[in-house]
Amino acid sequence: MVRFRDISIRTKLMVIIMATCCTALFLGGGALIVRYAASEQEKAAERLTLLARVMASNVAAAVSFNEPVSAGEILKALAAEPSIVSARVVDSRGRVFARYGGRGGAAFDGGMQASAGQGALSLREFLFDRDSFRVATPIVLDGEALGSIVVDAGLGPLRASLLWDAAVLTAIIFASGLGALVLSHHLQKLVSDPISRLAEAMRSVSHSKDYRLQVKKDGNDEIGTLIDGFNDMLAEIGARDRQLEHLAHHDALTQLPNRVLFESELRRAMMRA
Repeated sequence: MVRFRDISIRTKLMVIIMATCCTALFLGGGALIVRYAASEQEKAAERLTLLARVMASNVAAAVSFNEPVSAGEILKALAAEPSIVSARVVDSRGRVFARYGGRGGAAFDGGMQASAGQGALSLREFLFDRDSFRVATPIVLDGEALGSIVVDAGLGPLRASLLWDAAVLTAIIFASGLGALVLSHHLQKLVSDPISRLAEAMRSVSHSKDYRLQVKKDGNDEIGTLIDGFNDMLAEIGARDRQLEHLAHHDALTQLPNRVLFESELRRAMMRA
C-alpha cells in the first residue's frame, strides 16, 4: 500500500486542497441544515399556536352555550390545513367537548378524557423521534376560562420539505466539490510544476553529468529561491569540474599542455584519420 508521504507532490496538493474544501463545505452545509431545521421547527410551532388561538376564539361562544355541534362545525375549518392530524375542544372539567379527526370531519365525544398540556419538542424529536407535535391553547370568554383547544399537527409534510431542501443542498455541495476539484487541478500546478522541473533537472544532471543545465524559475517565492540555489550549485560544480579538467591536462606551474593532453589529442587525431 502506497503511503501518503510517498505519492507525488501533485497528488498531495490536490488531496490537501480537496480535503480542506470538502471539510469546510460539509461542516458549513451541516450547520446550515441544522439551523434551517430549527428555524422551520420554530415557524411550525408559531403557525400552529396562532391557528390554535384563532380556533379557541372561534369556539368560545359554542363552548359557553354548550353547543358541541357548532364547535364541531367550526373545527371542520381545520381541513384547509393539510398538516393538522386532529383537534379537540376540552371543557373545564377535562372532558372532550368536540373533536376533529383529520379530514374525516368532527364528532362529539362526551366520554373521552384529554390533556390540555403543551410539550415543546427538541430538535431531535422534531426530526426523528416523533410523528406529530401538539399545541394547546386556553379558551377564554370575558375573562372566564372555559377549557382549552388541543391541536395535533403531523410532521410528515414538513420533514419531506426539509429532506428535499437537504437533498438540494447536498447536490450544491457536491457540485461545489467538483468545481473545487477542477480548480485545484489547475492551481496546484503553480507549486507542483516548478518542483517537477527541478526534480527532472536533478535526474538529467545525475545521468548526463552536464552541469551547464539551468532550471527556469517562475517567481521569487521559496521555490524560486530553491531553484536559484540549485542553479548556483550547478554553476559552481561546473566551474570546479572545468578547473579540474584544466589541471589534469596542463602543468600546474607553467600552465602548458602536459603529456596527458598530448596523448589525448593524439588519440583523437588517430581516430579521425
